[in-house]
Amino acid sequence: MATTTLAAPLASDTKKCSPFSLKVMVMMPKAGFKIQVTVQRSCTDTLDEIWKVIFILQKKIDGKFEDIVSVEFEATKKDEKDAIASIAENGMTKKQSDKFAKDVFNATKVLEDGHAPTQGEKTAIHNAVHTAVTV
Repeated sequence: MATTTLAAPLASDTKKCSPFSLKVMVMMPKAGFKIQVTVQRSCTDTLDEIWKVIFILQKKIDGKFEDIVSVEFEATKKDEKDAIASIAENGMTKKQSDKFAKDVFNATKVLEDGHAPTQGEKTAIHNAVHTAVTV
């Protein structure tokens, strides 16, 4: 008589990834400006996680806050991925919040006039977000 053996996949063999978007901070770093920071996890077809931080700078125009700068920062390094995952799970630390409110705000505020960012400005923004996430 033939015997059939069924093996369930081991926990380490199964990948799970559920996409989500979570607003983790809204603050007014300076009169007339507001920033919003959102953590986002998306998934590849192979269920690998893609971690992002979305930073939106708003300016009060005619009594209403309007989006003037939007930055999408995709984590490519392990420390960035781990830090963003930690923000999603535990919230933002005071140091992270301070870095977003000061450094990222200042790096993006220079674009309030609507000009396309120079390569130097793009680099400064990327470095400011990286530091704010991983501080």
